[in-house]
Amino acid sequence: MREKLNIGVIGCGWAGEQHARAYSYLTEAKILAVADLEEARSKDLAKRCGADTWDTDYSKILEDPRIDAISICLPHHLHSRVVVEAAKAGKHILCEKPMASNVDQADEMIRATKKAGVTFMIAENVRFHPINLEIKEVIQQDYIGEVFLARIFRDHEMHDYLRMRPWFLNKEKSGGGIWMAGGSMMSTRSE
Repeated sequence: MREKLNIGVIGCGWAGEQHARAYSYLTEAKILAVADLEEARSKDLAKRCGADTWDTDYSKILEDPRIDAISICLPHHLHSRVVVEAAKAGKHILCEKPMASNVDQADEMIRATKKAGVTFMIAENVRFHPINLEIKEVIQQDYIGEVFLARIFRDHEMHDYLRMRPWFLNKEKSGGGIWMAGGSMMSTRSE
């Protein structure tokens, strides 16, 4: 086993930068390669995170035998295809939320990663926010009875969110919009 987990980041926009920053805090991980369709963005993130290589073609990361795991930080409609390709390449996968644009794509992703025997996780970071964990516990302990409606407000400065993600306004590409991108899917049942 390697001393460090070698990482590739596919997609160097806002989410890719967040993943790269998080990996920089881990002594057990090293970003070796990044890819983005925009060459300047790919070069810039590679330089800032100390990656050995950058490319405009993500398949180069999947072909690189040094890469153990990848972060997929692409527009939602691309998640399924790239997860399936990464699984076939034998890479462990952390994919940004939402998982997929529809249930069929999600099922395909699960089948591909199980077949390949790779670790697969969706970056549902809000799921682990302390308030959400507390709400889940309150519901599971039946402190408040059956929940039939919940309303949660989460204030977040969006900066230039839509300007940086014009694809987000396209129904076919956005995978459910902000409800899926910023929400947290949580089950209170153990199935």
